[in-house]
Amino acid sequence: MRVNFSGSKGYHIHVSTPGILKLGRDERREIIDHVTGTGLDLGLDSRWRERIVKLVKRAGVKELKEIEGVGENTAGKIMEKKENIIRQLKKGVLEGVEGVREKTIRSIGEGMAVKLTGDADKMVTIDTSRLIRLPNSLHGTSGLVAMKTKDLEGFNPLNDAVAFPDNPVKVKVTKNTKSFEMKDQTHGPYDKDETLELPGYAGIYLMLKDYAEFVG
Repeated sequence: MRVNFSGSKGYHIHVSTPGILKLGRDERREIIDHVTGTGLDLGLDSRWRERIVKLVKRAGVKELKEIEGVGENTAGKIMEKKENIIRQLKKGVLEGVEGVREKTIRSIGEGMAVKLTGDADKMVTIDTSRLIRLPNSLHGTSGLVAMKTKDLEGFNPLNDAVAFPDNPVKVKVTKNTKSFEMKDQTHGPYDKDETLELPGYAGIYLMLKDYAEFVG
């Protein structure tokens, strides 16, 4: 298995095991449905229950309030009854506890499942006819290099995948822009219609993201 940076928003996981390479669309759809928790049944899928329980154990009021239907009061009650709720999630039998309805406990499980799914691209995974971006090619919407990652945890695309030098370029900002880190430097925030000189890699990045236009 190999993990490549896509050159833009995410990563491509390449699995070259011969048996996997023969999988068709239906089999690939089953894999991506499992990874993303599509059609998740908390009563049947014990592996997903284990993952969700770990998140619930670590969750505080702030994380619980991010779940649809859970407000300040309900989050407080959930914290009080957390051990009971965890026991239910482990069994896959959702009954509700004092002050917390069964529907809310189910929402907790489903809400935590969403946190685990990440942002997997289903169509890229399923479609066997799609072209795979070549490593060491430039991505046209970022100016970053699509590349193999040897150390995924230590990899920082806005440092390690930068292709262009720091030769200054003059750009005009076309949209208000938040600050961003690139090549260990903070750039921005910038205001719309502001004209400024930036290192080439930062200017090209903003232009390709439609946040700036070339001046000179």
